Amino acid sequence: MATGKVLEWHDDEGWGVLSSERTPGGCWMHYSALVEDGYRRLAAGEQVRFVWESVDQDDYSFRAEAVWPAGTEPFDERCPDPDPLVEEAPGWYAYVPDPADAARHGVLASAEQRSAALVSGDPDNLLHLLHPNFTWTTHRGDVLDRASYVRANTEGSLRWLEQRLDDPRVVIVGSTGVHTCVVHDRVVCDGVELTFAMPVTQIWVEEQDRWRCVAGHAGPAR
Repeated sequence: MATGKVLEWHDDEGWGVLSSERTPGGCWMHYSALVEDGYRRLAAGEQVRFVWESVDQDDYSFRAEAVWPAGTEPFDERCPDPDPLVEEAPGWYAYVPDPADAARHGVLASAEQRSAALVSGDPDNLLHLLHPNFTWTTHRGDVLDRASYVRANTEGSLRWLEQRLDDPRVVIVGSTGVHTCVVHDRVVCDGVELTFAMPVTQIWVEEQDRWRCVAGHAGPAR
C-alpha cells in the first residue's frame, strides 16, 4: 500500500498517473480502479492511498489496482480483499493481485483506448487495437471486417465527437475477455450531429501481452 498524490489526471480519457516513494517514475491508473461512489474522477494534486502491482503499462512500471482518496474507508465490494496485501517492510504493503483482476483492468483500459481512437480519428491507433481477424456487427446488422471498420470510422462523412462507456463489465476465460457496456455516442454524420445510446458486446483476446478486440456487436439503438 502506498500514500501519494495525483500527478496528472485525464478526465476525458479516464486515466491518470500517481506519484509516491514506492512507485518511482509514476504509477499508471485507470478510472475503474478508483473506489468511490458515483462519477469516478480525481484531480491533479489530490492526496490518495492505493495498492499497486509491478507491470509495464503505457511506459510506466507500476499500475494501480485500487485507489481511494486519503482519509476515506478503502474497502468495499469493488476493493481488493485485504488478504492479498503483503507487508514488504514495516508499514509498507504491496498488492499481490488475482490474475483475473489484472486481465479485467487490461480489457477495460483497451476498450477505453479504442473509444479514444475513434474520437481522435487515428486509423493507426485503431488498427493497433483490433485483431487481424476482427469482425464487427453494427446496430443495422451490417458485418464489417477490420479494414472496412477502420475506413468507416476514420474516413468519409462520419466524425466521432465522443464515446462514453457506462456500466462496463468484463468476464475473463483464459486469454479471452468478454466486455459488455452501454455506449453513449455523439457523432457528426453528413454535417448533422447525432447521439445514440446502445448496448455493446466486445470480445478481446490477449496476445503478446496486449489485448486486441477480435469481434463486437452494437445495438439495438435506444
